Amino acid sequence: IIKEGTYDEGLLLENKVGTASDPITIKAEGSVTMKGLLSRAYYTACSIEGSSYVEVQGIRFVMKDSTVTTSDRYTLILRWCDHVTVSHAILTSESGSATGAIRFLDSSACTLDSTYATGADRITYQWAGKFTGHTFTNNIFETYYGFYMQGDCEVGKCKFYNNIFNCQDGPFYEGILTDCIVANNVFFSPNKATIDGSVNIFDYNAYLKGTRISSTDFF
Repeated sequence: IIKEGTYDEGLLLENKVGTASDPITIKAEGSVTMKGLLSRAYYTACSIEGSSYVEVQGIRFVMKDSTVTTSDRYTLILRWCDHVTVSHAILTSESGSATGAIRFLDSSACTLDSTYATGADRITYQWAGKFTGHTFTNNIFETYYGFYMQGDCEVGKCKFYNNIFNCQDGPFYEGILTDCIVANNVFFSPNKATIDGSVNIFDYNAYLKGTRISSTDFF
């Protein structure tokens, strides 16, 4: 349990392994903000590495500004992980300086739920390789790009349910989606999502073409 307050530090979690029936849980008690700039695989406010069956709940993560010139900065990083769930969180950065809200590195079967992601250029970024088995439910994404997938990146067996995509350049940027479920989402963007590959379900989504709406309209 993390007690209510604002902490001038990021969160680093390494090599923690729970089970499906008894996950390792890090939970905010009241309003908790963690502001940091960790130097890990990339610069970040929260890095979870080498871990399985972990749940992080209710924390506002803010990536600090710095004089670092690298473009690789992500508020949340999941590296060498599986079955990690981040829920009821806020992912943001000072001055909107993050490259992405979240970055997955050699991870699979992770979940982002009921989270507000903003202050970044894109939701996530993947260059080539596989992006497999992740679940995104009940989130609000307010970034310029959505899921930014390049270099023949394969997005496989991922689930996108009940999300709001307030993304200027659409919810999915390039990439090949295969055997994914994209359902019951709302897309606020000036261009319609383009999804290639074999998608098993793409249904019951609301597409509202026009300018992005203000984040204050969500709350």
